[in-house]
Amino acid sequence: MTTNDTYVLEWSHSSSQFHIQRLSDLVSANRLAYRDNRPRADYHVLHVGTLKECSDMADACRQTVDTRRQAMHAIQAAQGKRAVL
Repeated sequence: MTTNDTYVLEWSHSSSQFHIQRLSDLVSANRLAYRDNRPRADYHVLHVGTLKECSDMADACRQTVDTRRQAMHAIQAAQGKRAVL
């Protein structure tokens, strides 16, 4: 497996969403963030593998993420904040 066919499944805490991208793209983005002395996004790597493996992992975790997103929106609504969908 090369870096061109190795993918990462990432999870965002702030938006409670998944993102899948090539490992090589993630490393490039991290290098740019390092060069510019800035933090990257709030995404956290959950899995490294093939595109199918990352998609399968996202599917397996989707119910938890959806439940968290709904709870986050309910809290924002109760606080009078506009929820981002």
